[in-house]
Amino acid sequence: MSIQSLRSLIAASARKYNLNGQLLAASGGKTVSSIVRGWASADKSRRMTQTTKIPIGYLTRFFTAAAVLRLCGQGAIGLDDTLSGYIPMCKNAVKITIRHLITHSSGLADPDTGEHMRLLNGRDESELPLREIKLLEAKTRSDNLSLSAALEYVNTHEPFYEPGKDDDWSDADYILLEAIIEKVTGVSLAQYLEKEFFQPLGMNHTARGASMADCDCCLVFEGETINMGKAEVCDGDRGYVSTAGDLMRFFTAFLEGRLIKRKYRGIFLRCADRRSGAWHIGTESGLIGSEAAVSIDTARKTIALYLSSRTTRILGEEEGFTLMNNVQRHLEDEYARSLDIKLEKLSYENVFSCVRMKVKKEQENFVAKNAVSIAEAYVNPKFAHPFVITDKGLPVGFIMFAHSKGSAHANIWRFMIDRLFQGRGYSRPALQAGLSWLKKRGVKSVNLSEVPGNTVAVHVYKSLGFKTTGEKWGDEIVMACNLQETEKRE
Repeated sequence: MSIQSLRSLIAASARKYNLNGQLLAASGGKTVSSIVRGWASADKSRRMTQTTKIPIGYLTRFFTAAAVLRLCGQGAIGLDDTLSGYIPMCKNAVKITIRHLITHSSGLADPDTGEHMRLLNGRDESELPLREIKLLEAKTRSDNLSLSAALEYVNTHEPFYEPGKDDDWSDADYILLEAIIEKVTGVSLAQYLEKEFFQPLGMNHTARGASMADCDCCLVFEGETINMGKAEVCDGDRGYVSTAGDLMRFFTAFLEGRLIKRKYRGIFLRCADRRSGAWHIGTESGLIGSEAAVSIDTARKTIALYLSSRTTRILGEEEGFTLMNNVQRHLEDEYARSLDIKLEKLSYENVFSCVRMKVKKEQENFVAKNAVSIAEAYVNPKFAHPFVITDKGLPVGFIMFAHSKGSAHANIWRFMIDRLFQGRGYSRPALQAGLSWLKKRGVKSVNLSEVPGNTVAVHVYKSLGFKTTGEKWGDEIVMACNLQETEKRE
């Protein structure tokens, strides 16, 4: 594929998903595609430009995480330091670590949820019109959250879970990190970021405070364009504005090892909580009417990001998520020449990525959720063998076998490829890797069961030598493969 063809594909995706903002894609530090579309003003009197500052919302967390991790690299902060040494008045301060805050595993209650419930004032959200819900969300997320307010909320509300036992967003995590940075450095987060990152990297269009945006953030709902106004948020959680160009400088520095020490890469990519590992997406700015997303492939050195000041995002829709997936897919098609499929044992390092994986909506009846499979593996440790499927370190799917040591027979208990990576040729090599693992354990025959209607999966299974047996496990069709026969054919 030529670069021009690649640019045409990316431009087509931007049009298809109605980008109103900036989109930038790069590989190896070189720009592949740069697109600016739409309007900066609600009345369409001002065009969007490359220097229009747009709220980046939750992508602000990358700035805050980078600041903490740089201080960790300098020995000023320890990842496993507890809050008791920095903010002892916080609930669970002796248990919560800096690592927990960065990775959203502190368990602290979310002040954002509390504010949303307060504004509902006892009303049932499911009975409200969508328009009113979106306006309510906008009000919930528009105000600034101070350290004192965050502490008051988390100290008077029960934690979601014990620190390190799960991961679930709480805006309090990054409010606390901001306070820790200021305590350690003696300067504000804004001053630290400006000195350490923004000035050296030439990020001249990045500023603290969502109100610093020079565009109107609009929600398009049922043909109506609603100007959401200026948000007042200006914290280390979602309080910055920037441009695609500035963010590209920031994330390029990350890939090149100029931002933080390389040993902190994994934890840095977990700060926006969509996906840990080689590939990451963070979507929705956290401020209704704007969106921000970044996709980073550390193995292939590609970055794609976009900022939008006008969204048609309604409950359950993920236009930005799909746009970034398409752009990243075009980059992969151009720059990824071969697959490197491996099966990694389920571990603390990859379990959260595994839990977040999903199949497409129309496939949800074909396979259980990964969280269910992990729970089943936990209570059946002698014969359940769960693995994360990776490509060059990138988590793309999940597979679990049922096999007792010494047995010549096994079952493929679960198998799925994440919806973001379907259609890219992962299923067959992933299953081949699984069958190879079983052969090494002395397995000679393998069974699996399939829900009727999953024709794509059945086609893949048949290509590997699986045949229907005529049996059924409940409503599911049983298929079997004789590994000795497949070896002869190979």
